[in-house]
Amino acid sequence: MMRLKLPAWAMAVLAVWCCGAAAFGQETPAPSDAAPAVIEMQVAGDVVQVRAGPGAYYYPVAKLTEATRVQVLGTVSGWTAIKPPESVVAMMKASDVTRGEGTGGLVDATLARVYAKDPASDRTWAVIAQLAKDEAVTILRDEGDHVVVAMPEAARVYVSSTLLKPVEAPSTGTTTSTTGTGTATGGPVTITPLEIDPQTAAYEKAAELLKAECAKPLMERDYNEAEAALKAVLENATTAYLKADVEGDLATIAFHRQLRKGLEDMAADKQAIDTQLAAVRKKEEDRLSDEMALPTDTMKTPDFEGVLRPMKARMAYSYRLEDPTTGRFVCLLDADQAMMEALAGYAGKTVRVWGDKEYRVELKMNVCRVKRVEEASQQ
Repeated sequence: MMRLKLPAWAMAVLAVWCCGAAAFGQETPAPSDAAPAVIEMQVAGDVVQVRAGPGAYYYPVAKLTEATRVQVLGTVSGWTAIKPPESVVAMMKASDVTRGEGTGGLVDATLARVYAKDPASDRTWAVIAQLAKDEAVTILRDEGDHVVVAMPEAARVYVSSTLLKPVEAPSTGTTTSTTGTGTATGGPVTITPLEIDPQTAAYEKAAELLKAECAKPLMERDYNEAEAALKAVLENATTAYLKADVEGDLATIAFHRQLRKGLEDMAADKQAIDTQLAAVRKKEEDRLSDEMALPTDTMKTPDFEGVLRPMKARMAYSYRLEDPTTGRFVCLLDADQAMMEALAGYAGKTVRVWGDKEYRVELKMNVCRVKRVEEASQQ
């Protein structure tokens, strides 16, 4: 049987009670004769986070201010379990509850979760209790796919033990404990022990490994060690809440791996497309190079033919081709500096040109970037 180790403040309460009983010659009542005692403490911080579980990685469900009194249900690993504050709203999935008469209801699931609704948002995923099938609940109202229920007795939330202190009596300054009705009690202090999964410490280490990997860039992460540690915890865990946490972390790893695989596939596709484009460009460049190297009499039909004229108006193009019969523009000519100098020698002559051509919508005219020019009389 596991022995419960009481914190220092609880031992002090017990000592005060024992001294008082000895001073008045009273006998210590048997535990079975005493009413269950509730330890009351107060918040020792300006603003203290209340969390769904005994750890900083659990979801916050409320905030308490300095000197707020809370009812203690137990302690674990530096965290104190307390009754949920009045601000915490208990919710359940409507599908997990069968309605009875009035506000009555019964749990209609093998193990139904009770969630704490964060008053500041729509979040309802912080689990504060689990109820067995056919357990009675009181339904207060509907809220979407959930129902708001009266806070179950099994519900508990957690505060760091360092942020709680004993309540001091106003007159004497001695610590006291109170019953559920708020009156001082001389009965023995009892604290309900919490069900602590023996794999909790192993899970915390595995969660740290996962956190360290998630801090790295996505493509550099290696989840193998964290995944192996989490699977070992899942295999040996005894409580549903810990198994649910591990399964959530394993799902996160699976999602990140799927995301990384998608990015890797996209990068591979892009590389394949770039390789294909480079091959097409190279083939076209080789074709043009071979074509321009052919003798004149074996070359293909020129891109344009006409009388080469210098442009009279100042514009981006220095030369044009005209139809020798009508005098209408055939195209505007563009070229690098060397080709421009070559074109000057053909001014006023009928020429054939080869090059890259395009139709310029804003000019309503074909434009050719000349790569080769010959006098049309050369056959």
